[in-house]
This record gives sequence, C-alpha cells and structure tokens, in this order.
Amino acid sequence: MAHTNQAGYEQAVGFLTRMRPLAHRLGDQVAFGREAAELRTDQHRKRNLVRLLDSLDWPEVPRAHA
Repeated sequence: MAHTNQAGYEQAVGFLTRMRPLAHRLGDQVAFGREAAELRTDQHRKRNLVRLLDSLDWPEVPRAHA
C-alpha cells in the first residue's frame, strides 16, 4: 500500500483478485478472507480503496460495520 493513489489501489486489488483463486484452490479461503478484511479495516481511511474492495462483493471478506 505504498502507492496511495487510484492506480496503486487498483494494482493492490488486482493482486488480491489474482490471489483469491489460489487461496480457494488451496482450501484457504477463510484465511484469505481474514487477511483481505484486515487490509480493508487497516486502510479504512482510503475510501477509494474500500470502494474497490466492496465492489468485488466477495462472500469470504466481511465488510466492516459502519
């Protein structure tokens, strides 16, 4: 998360998008969801990043309660 701009956020989400199927193949979707949710929580002030993560609508990644 060193690049705090839209391109950096899109790159980070792109990495997660590529990692998700790998986690599923390994049967590790719970850990993936936990890590992705932690990223979302830790970076909650980066609204554009949070919007991108929310747009993925991944069931294994719980959304933070507002």
